[in-house]
Amino acid sequence: MEQPISLEKLARDVQYLMDRQAIYDVIARHARGHDRHDVDLLTNAYHEDGVDEHGHAINPGPAYAEWANAVHSAGATLHTHNITTHLCEIDGNVAHCESYVIVALLD
Repeated sequence: MEQPISLEKLARDVQYLMDRQAIYDVIARHARGHDRHDVDLLTNAYHEDGVDEHGHAINPGPAYAEWANAVHSAGATLHTHNITTHLCEIDGNVAHCESYVIVALLD
């Protein structure tokens, strides 16, 4: 016979799921910010001390949106960012996440 789930475990599980969804929502807003060239959406995806590394380009999070919008505008008239694989491990107040994105650019 299975043991009933304790309220404490249920509360931890619900908090974990809420935290994981909140992280995913930031990633989704980041992609949306790219597609709309929305500086506020992109900037708000980063902590003040955050850093974005795009291969050779390394930008402080708060400055990333202006750089990204300039790069996208110079190379494409239309683009869309699609989040695919998203992995997220949360341990207390620390999360390690990795998300893949497919970007389509139209000249």
